Amino acid sequence: MEQKNALLVLCRRVIAELVTEYMESNTNMKAHCVYRYDEARLMVSILQPIVALVEVPERHGDPVLDAFDLYDFIKEECPDCKILLMVSEQDKKGVAACVEAKQKGRIEDFIFYNASVQYMTAKLEAMLPV
Repeated sequence: MEQKNALLVLCRRVIAELVTEYMESNTNMKAHCVYRYDEARLMVSILQPIVALVEVPERHGDPVLDAFDLYDFIKEECPDCKILLMVSEQDKKGVAACVEAKQKGRIEDFIFYNASVQYMTAKLEAMLPV
């Protein structure tokens, strides 16, 4: 069975490595990980992923807007790609933005940083086309 490309845009390398290793061993997805949004744009064009996990990083500026900009770019390049955002449960602005975007149908879904690797992967697998 052909593996499906999954793009992981994760700033935290430890999480990225855990998710990648778990996905490679337990799913039919091929994980491709990048650590910065500018790298993600190039990888989207090359890989044409079917699913993506995008971290909303905890940093200065407006990471929520940056994440939604990347989300929009992915959707323009790969309209069928399903995207799961990952946000810190401590980031009240980020959580509120994700909840509102989910309610309005702008995003497929989001999870918190403290989700298990198994849960993250199961959410991505559930987004795969049948």
